[in-house]
Amino acid sequence: AGHAVLAVPGVGAARLEDAGFTAVTSGNWDDEDPPASVVLYADPADQGTAAEVAATLGIALVELSEAVDGVTAVLADDYVPE
Repeated sequence: AGHAVLAVPGVGAARLEDAGFTAVTSGNWDDEDPPASVVLYADPADQGTAAEVAATLGIALVELSEAVDGVTAVLADDYVPE
C-alpha cells in the first residue's frame, strides 16, 4: 500500500487509510457515472495497487483507463460501506 488513491465518498477513503494507503483524497467524480463501482488505473504498472484498492473496498471491477491519473475508485450507487 502507499499509492495515492481518490475515493468517493469519504467513507471509502477512511477504509483505504485504515488498510495502510497513504495520500488518499476524496472528491467528486466529474465524468459520467458508471453503472457499478469501479477502480480505474492509468498505468499498467498500477494494476496491482488498483486490485488492492478494489479488494479493500469490495469492488469487483478494475479497469485500465485514460480518464484518470494514478488509481481512482469511483463509488456508484451499488457501493455499500462497511
